[in-house]
Amino acid sequence: LLYMMESCLIKSELQDEENSLHVVVNCGEALLKNNTYWPLVSDFINILSHQSVAKRFLEDHGLLVTWMNFVSFFQGMNLN
Repeated sequence: LLYMMESCLIKSELQDEENSLHVVVNCGEALLKNNTYWPLVSDFINILSHQSVAKRFLEDHGLLVTWMNFVSFFQGMNLN
């Protein structure tokens, strides 16, 4: 999923293009038009509702960093 989202990243429009280091998903990409983000979040919450899974996830720094990087792609997207 992370690699799928990375394939449709663009520079954020929150800053001028030269100074912008933040990238966001391009909502115009077919990948995002045909799939939605919110079911992913819902599934993730359901998975973390299992204590043993949540504990494992929260104890693994690499998983946390990957998840935060993934979520950051959706911060500032589609500024309409």
